[in-house]
Amino acid sequence: MRKLLILIAILVFVAACGVKGPPVPPEFVVPNKIKDLKVKKVDGGVILRWTIPKETIEGEELTDLSGFKVLRKDIPDADIDCPPCSKKFREIYDFTIAVPGKAKIEKNRVYLNDLSLSPSISYTYVVISYNSGGYRSSYSNTVDVYFRRDK
Repeated sequence: MRKLLILIAILVFVAACGVKGPPVPPEFVVPNKIKDLKVKKVDGGVILRWTIPKETIEGEELTDLSGFKVLRKDIPDADIDCPPCSKKFREIYDFTIAVPGKAKIEKNRVYLNDLSLSPSISYTYVVISYNSGGYRSSYSNTVDVYFRRDK
């Protein structure tokens, strides 16, 4: 009987080991949205730039940021004054911090070239960050760019 009590005590101690606090609801670990998305025109396209978020939406330190999704809406000149014709955002890039692909990460900023633009189309961009659990931030601020058709 004494061995059984010792075994139960050891199991209770081991089961409690490593518990650091109460569980956190998933919505509290969502990355804060990007607020400083900027765009710069270059030959044949644009460079997008933003600061990597450091906090969750609850203001806690963001410890498991995984990557970013870049979305773009393309509106041709013919549809610019046609609200029902407006297209939705579509994902054009998805990359992780560990494997940024064509994105460049320097210090706490991300730089991404989008050289797939055509003249006479209005482009609008947003960025979403996500953590290792797949929880996504809300859309960043939007940025717009337009390329004129060369005559």
